[in-house]
Amino acid sequence: MGLEVFHPCHSPTQVQNLKELCKKYGLLMTGGSDYHGPNSQGKEETTLNMLNLPMELLTPIKQAAGIAEVRS
Repeated sequence: MGLEVFHPCHSPTQVQNLKELCKKYGLLMTGGSDYHGPNSQGKEETTLNMLNLPMELLTPIKQAAGIAEVRS
C-alpha cells in the first residue's frame, strides 16, 4: 500500500508531510502527473516523468511487486 506523495498540485509542505507519513507507517511513495488524456484542443499537457522523480522510488515498488529488475 502507498500514497501518491508527488503530484503537480501538492505543495512542498504537503509533499514533506506525505513523505513523513509513508516513513512512519511503512507505506510506498508514489507520484504521478494526473494525466487524463489530451486537453479540449487535443494537446498534451503532461509528459512522462514531468515531475522528474528519481528512479530510486521504483525500488521498493518493484520489491513489493516481486519484480527483480525494471529497465529505465
